[in-house]
Amino acid sequence: VRASEKPISLAIVGGGAGGVELALALAYRLQQERGESWAADVKSDAVRPVTDGSQGRDIVKLFCAGPILHSHPTAAAAAMRSCCTQAGVELHEHAAVDCVEAGRLRTVDGTWHSFGEALWCTQAGAASWLKATGLPTGVQGLPGVLSYKLTQP
Repeated sequence: VRASEKPISLAIVGGGAGGVELALALAYRLQQERGESWAADVKSDAVRPVTDGSQGRDIVKLFCAGPILHSHPTAAAAAMRSCCTQAGVELHEHAAVDCVEAGRLRTVDGTWHSFGEALWCTQAGAASWLKATGLPTGVQGLPGVLSYKLTQP
């Protein structure tokens, strides 16, 4: 990260506790590696403006099919939404991902979002598009994997 002169754009797919934690941790780490101060001061109402990598800033984008932390208490979700905003995480709620290509993903509203790297932190089940790959899948839609990490024929 330190050696890279180009902005880094990360996409995190999954708005549960794991995805939120991952997005906040990555935003923090990017800011630390770049020598920036951590923007999330919980005692401050200051909000860092959100920009994307094309504007010269590193960015972490979090995509949620529904509201952030949908299975948690509303107050917890609101607190984490605020933390994401303060940390500079670009939050996309009610924006399920329905297509992924090299360097970009599409949300169900048809909007394409660019990224450098994407990380998936979703429920233990596969995205619906995985079935279209032709790989044999199990009950949860995940590819069958042998003990040697090979997909089953």
